[in-house]
Amino acid sequence: MGVEFRLGRQDGHKVEDFLARHPKGVTAITLSTPFLRHQVAAAEAAMALDAAVLFEPLTERLVAPGFQLRDFTYGQSGLLSTAELSRDANARTRLVRDVVGGHPDTATLVTGRAGQLLRHGGHHPTRAAPDPGRRRR
Repeated sequence: MGVEFRLGRQDGHKVEDFLARHPKGVTAITLSTPFLRHQVAAAEAAMALDAAVLFEPLTERLVAPGFQLRDFTYGQSGLLSTAELSRDANARTRLVRDVVGGHPDTATLVTGRAGQLLRHGGHHPTRAAPDPGRRRR
């Protein structure tokens, strides 16, 4: 068992410093996709220690208005259509190709909730879908 850091907006320098001083037990870091450009040095420090560097592409959030990833090819085309991805194998192939091809060189694993993207069902992807059998108070 080891420690994994999930980097936030301002964690790049802190994690880089920690890895330089006390790396024992750190097995992985997960980069923050929107702030990736500020976390390259932390990713390189993790790679130097043979720790995994995870990249979560956040594709499940691209089905809701207001969330964009302009730094990545797969995030530039606007909203993803779950209906189109469900019926069009070529659209799914393009999305996977763009996500895997667009990950940072410092990432050793591409991870995420891709299954959630196809099961979305019209609800906000970061919130649980309402339970139709549950009564409101």
